[in-house]
Amino acid sequence: MDPDEEPPVVIPKTKALGYLDDLVLFFKHSSDVCINPNELSVLQKLRHQVLKLHVNNLKQTTLDNFVQIL
Repeated sequence: MDPDEEPPVVIPKTKALGYLDDLVLFFKHSSDVCINPNELSVLQKLRHQVLKLHVNNLKQTTLDNFVQIL
């Protein structure tokens, strides 16, 4: 890695999910682009993984954590 190069910016899960949603819709409904169904399936699986991560991060882990926030 080049020492002058800045580290990559981490994209939030919600933003990545939005981008994946847009890509899936684009490829599903675009008549200009021919996409293999397997490739679309890969995009949908990636979207599902990001959604799962996002939902898991939203879950309350314990009642103690909830009480500490109050």
